[in-house]
Amino acid sequence: MQKFFLFFLTISLFASAAGAGELVNYNRSEGKKKQVARKGNTKSAAKKKKTTSLKKATARSKSSKKTVAKARNKKVPSKRNKAELALDDFSRNKGNFCWPIEEASIKTGFGLYQVGNGPIKYPNPGLTLASVRGASVRSIFEGVVKSMFLIEGTWSVMIQHGSYFSVYSNLSCVNVFRDSKISAGEIIGQAADNEEGEAELEFLLLKQNKNIDPEPWMKRK
Repeated sequence: MQKFFLFFLTISLFASAAGAGELVNYNRSEGKKKQVARKGNTKSAAKKKKTTSLKKATARSKSSKKTVAKARNKKVPSKRNKAELALDDFSRNKGNFCWPIEEASIKTGFGLYQVGNGPIKYPNPGLTLASVRGASVRSIFEGVVKSMFLIEGTWSVMIQHGSYFSVYSNLSCVNVFRDSKISAGEIIGQAADNEEGEAELEFLLLKQNKNIDPEPWMKRK
């Protein structure tokens, strides 16, 4: 656009100069003095017009350069999806998450565990937390409820945090809905009793589809 404007300005100036020359030739028959006077006035007007036009063109050119410079220096925001941002936020909080149940104690840790003195060991995909009946269960981080299902009369809730998932099982009731957004610390349900009549919560943490030990991610008691 700037190049076109300067080209148009140059053509206009040439056209003005050509018109002034024709006027001088036409008035030669009117006398040398009249010719000189008109020639002087025409040149003066053309020169003034040319100077004004050039000033305007220079001003527009400077303005255009400033606009281009600002556009080049303007920071472009990173195009990252919500899942990536949530993943970063979740990872940065490792070791600082609040426990899903206040004053809960770890009854069974992550990994293989042994029942009594038997020779068989069983895998625990998360943490089994001892609690009190009706204790409030809270989300450890903001996210979206991806799944809710019943297992033998108690509820399980899965919440997505980017590429991470937290799972809360053995709930007597739930306060959330599928696809609802959850805030950190929001109550999602209440802990239920196990088969022995003891209140507990099964708490799992996954990265994508792999179970990981939740304990290093939580605040130390």
